[in-house]
Amino acid sequence: MAENRKLAVLLAVILILASLVSFFGLSKVFSDPETFKSTIEVLDKEKNTVAAMSAASFAAAAAIDLLPGEAGKSISEALVDLGGYFVLIFAAIYLEKVLLAIGGFAAFKLLIPLGLIIIAICILVKRDGLKPAGMKMITLGLVLFMLVPSSVWVSQKIMDTANVSMDNITENLDKETDAINDSVGATGAAADANILQQLAGKAKSAISFSLDKVKELRDKMIDGVALFFVTTCLIPIIIFIILLMIINGLFGTNINVGSVMKSPMHLKSKAKKFVEGSAPEE
Repeated sequence: MAENRKLAVLLAVILILASLVSFFGLSKVFSDPETFKSTIEVLDKEKNTVAAMSAASFAAAAAIDLLPGEAGKSISEALVDLGGYFVLIFAAIYLEKVLLAIGGFAAFKLLIPLGLIIIAICILVKRDGLKPAGMKMITLGLVLFMLVPSSVWVSQKIMDTANVSMDNITENLDKETDAINDSVGATGAAADANILQQLAGKAKSAISFSLDKVKELRDKMIDGVALFFVTTCLIPIIIFIILLMIINGLFGTNINVGSVMKSPMHLKSKAKKFVEGSAPEE
């Protein structure tokens, strides 16, 4: 009996020391932006790429709208419709940056130390009422900490495998937009100089060629937006679920997305039951 008590005290001391290491040591390391410098650089590059894609799409749509008649209207509308997806991708990237900024602090300064202390107290007083809550805090802390770096790593692998250069697509779209603007300007100048009949054919041919190129680039742009949507919106959700499954298996917890939302609501009632619980076993 005495040996069991000593073992329980020793285990509780180890858990408390681990919580102190997490609170005072690991939290500083994993709250430092330099720790995730490469991940931040990848997110900034993605943000700049999406911004360039958005600007190129709207510029191309504006240039096509200047053309007479209905030429290229469907292409222009498709490029404008991409705007909503760009906003969604921007929001996802900024959310990842926010989670990266607060993930280390929240995990190693709050969730993990608190979870370890709760488990240590449960061991000392021989009550297990709050032990599952402590395990869930540790689990959520680890998931929160690993989510963004893991998601960015997987996303980069997908982008490398897809071998899609959005920078080249954006540059080519800008070139074709300039070509359309030049052709429209040349047509207007020819009309002022009364030589429209001599240059109208050339201008029309140039515009038609540019529209065909823009249509091809539009299709590639749509593919790129779909790829960014997958890597910035869907991959983090999938990684979150996978990390929960892995850590659940390692710690023997049974936490899911629904219980993540319910845990704070039930924590107060569990604490009350813990305080009012029966006397510890002899």
